[in-house]
Amino acid sequence: MPSVPTRSHLLVCATVLLALTGCGSDGDPAGTDQSLGTVHRDRLLTDDSDHPTPQNRTEGPIEIEHGKRFSIAMLQNASARLEWTASTQPADSLKALGTSTEDTPGNKHLDGAGYTLYFTFQGTRPGDARIVFTNYCGTHKNTGCYSPTLQNTVTYRVTVR
Repeated sequence: MPSVPTRSHLLVCATVLLALTGCGSDGDPAGTDQSLGTVHRDRLLTDDSDHPTPQNRTEGPIEIEHGKRFSIAMLQNASARLEWTASTQPADSLKALGTSTEDTPGNKHLDGAGYTLYFTFQGTRPGDARIVFTNYCGTHKNTGCYSPTLQNTVTYRVTVR
């Protein structure tokens, strides 16, 4: 009987596929490189203890020229119940180009350790858009990872010029 792929298995397969198709990055993830564009690090990734993170928050605006790429770096860590997905609203001024990963400094080669997940976008035409990141473990109550105190959503406001 064939096995049913788990959510983790599908995420690994998607990451491998993106890396093989050139959507990943081996460049400088902290600043800019050709595949990621300008990188904006989420507040959770910077661990700003002076500014606690609410369950739902809005960041930005990020301003980008049409035709240019940018990435938003989110902390992904299944053991800390941070599993982000992204959607854009409206989709006509931004195009999602894919995701790529990097081990978080200090956690390389550790099982269950966090890593940085880069969501890369390109401005396609002038306008305003929103990118809504949803934390699977903070929003899906019927899963084993749910907790009412987790981050639910992070919305980035984006202006494409």
